[in-house]
Amino acid sequence: MVNREFVNQQWLQHTPLVTAITVGFSLIVAAISAALAFGIFRRSRFAVVAMIGLVVVLQLYGWFVVRSIAGSLVSVVVVAFLARGARRMFQDHAERV
Repeated sequence: MVNREFVNQQWLQHTPLVTAITVGFSLIVAAISAALAFGIFRRSRFAVVAMIGLVVVLQLYGWFVVRSIAGSLVSVVVVAFLARGARRMFQDHAERV
């Protein structure tokens, strides 16, 4: 059987306020990601570097604060592709100047 105290503690962690804050934070991250994705589409060097920073910061938060390795492989692949695209964007800019 499951310990009643453990179940009650888990339930209290998911209050409506915590849920609302989590949803709000997720929407903010989604809006920032969408804006940076549009910037990357427009070949903005700042946007690609900022997106790499955002992915790395969110993954570090997951590792050190949440203590979870979830999404690590995906983050590594995404950062690798962003870095490859960033290198190409910087090369294109250097060729135009």
